[in-house]
Amino acid sequence: MNFYPLWWISLAKHDPMLASIRNEERFQKILQNMEAKYQAEHERVRKWLEEQGTL
Repeated sequence: MNFYPLWWISLAKHDPMLASIRNEERFQKILQNMEAKYQAEHERVRKWLEEQGTL
């Protein structure tokens, strides 16, 4: 996936079903990757909106 919606990241951070793995290094790396992809897409869209004069 090229990016993750913010609600997926929030779910991963706060869903009680993931509490048992939340502090594991592997899970933290996955979460960091999700956040980085979200931020990159957010920035790409922001720049596009600025170019369109929408933002």
